[in-house]
Amino acid sequence: MKIDRTTMELARFAAGTRFIDIPDDVLEFAKSLLLKTLAGMLVGSDHEASRKFAAIVRNRKLPTDATVLGANFKTSLWEAVLLNAFSAHASELEDDKFDRNGGGVSWDITVIPALVSLAEVHRVSGRQLLESIAVGLEVHARTNIYSAQHLALHCLPGAVGPAVAVAHLLKLNADQIANAMGLAMSAPANWEGNFGTDAHFYESAVQSMQGLIAGEMAREGMTGAGQLTAYLTDIVGEGKIDDNLILRDLGKVWEMKNIWVKKYPVCFANHRYIDLLLGLQKEHDFHVNDVDVLELHTSPAEDFCNRPEPTDVGGMQFSFQHALGVALVDRDVNFIHLEPEVLRSEKYQLARKKVKIVQHNDRSHIVNVDPAEIVVKLKDGRTFQGKRQWPVGAPEEPLTSGQVHDLFRKFARNVLVESKVEWTIDYVADLEQKTDIHDLLSELKNKF
Repeated sequence: MKIDRTTMELARFAAGTRFIDIPDDVLEFAKSLLLKTLAGMLVGSDHEASRKFAAIVRNRKLPTDATVLGANFKTSLWEAVLLNAFSAHASELEDDKFDRNGGGVSWDITVIPALVSLAEVHRVSGRQLLESIAVGLEVHARTNIYSAQHLALHCLPGAVGPAVAVAHLLKLNADQIANAMGLAMSAPANWEGNFGTDAHFYESAVQSMQGLIAGEMAREGMTGAGQLTAYLTDIVGEGKIDDNLILRDLGKVWEMKNIWVKKYPVCFANHRYIDLLLGLQKEHDFHVNDVDVLELHTSPAEDFCNRPEPTDVGGMQFSFQHALGVALVDRDVNFIHLEPEVLRSEKYQLARKKVKIVQHNDRSHIVNVDPAEIVVKLKDGRTFQGKRQWPVGAPEEPLTSGQVHDLFRKFARNVLVESKVEWTIDYVADLEQKTDIHDLLSELKNKF
């Protein structure tokens, strides 16, 4: 079958791009995303759903090829990718790109888990791993520029970016990479109805594993219909896919640099509001007991986070009321705020009740188009308010490498001994000097 222009151009870009072609700032950003994803896989492995999924795989007694990060065992490569990608998302620490042109969404938690496990098995260099992360994320970002939110779907086709990343690490040629893209095309999308459930994590984990399988199949000469434009048009709708936008400035402008880095283990819809609240608290030094009402002025696109009474971990991660309530109490949102006893805590219950959602139906139905807005009304009559278009960690307010290191410390200390926290930061900072990254995953043992 004939391969279309968009698929072939992306495949040629992937096949032809080498370390020296990638700008230094892109490579440094790839390191930051790798470190953040490692943190997500580690802490996500302690999620109840991750533990259950790991037990299913462990009981199958598969070959011990690759590390299941944070679970302290090895399994077959495919299953290791599936579990690591599941944990990366279960932590809700995925870093997302919300496209400003087409409204689409892409992320790092499908590309990086596939690559680190494959790199462990094939004992590749840190330089090669960084190269494949950058290339895979770039293709993933570009193939998700359009929006499928009118269908309540995200990250469609979610396995194409991971497939390209894997194919690049396996050193496939352009034709083979195009076939890998075709083999990965019909992976599951992420459906909004699954937000806050374990299925949300499973969907993206399957995308990661399908990308790995597609790359390995293409290496063996197997074929797929490399018709990216036709596939997306058939699902999203006629006239909604712009090939020129997907390919614009390919290799010159790196779309993956527009990924937003997450700072809290909750849905990204919460982050701008949390940043606003913490900024106002720092400026005006008010506390939860001073607050009468905390109003969030939201858009219809964010309605999936209007959950005043969450009942489980997934509900807490997708609840405006919970995230802003704990931030109001503790001036932070961390994994301790996702424990079951937090739901039963009177102080957090009272804080949640202070959070009121004011939805403006005239605002956009695409996430993050309209600014986030909060109004804090104190009991003494004072009112503070603010608006924020972007969260801290977006390209407009990027985090430094040092701030990303601090995030890794904040999250990884939940599962790693202190010496391994600093060892990992130093290892990733010096990644391009490593000739064999086999020990990166195997050294990271859950201290519990």
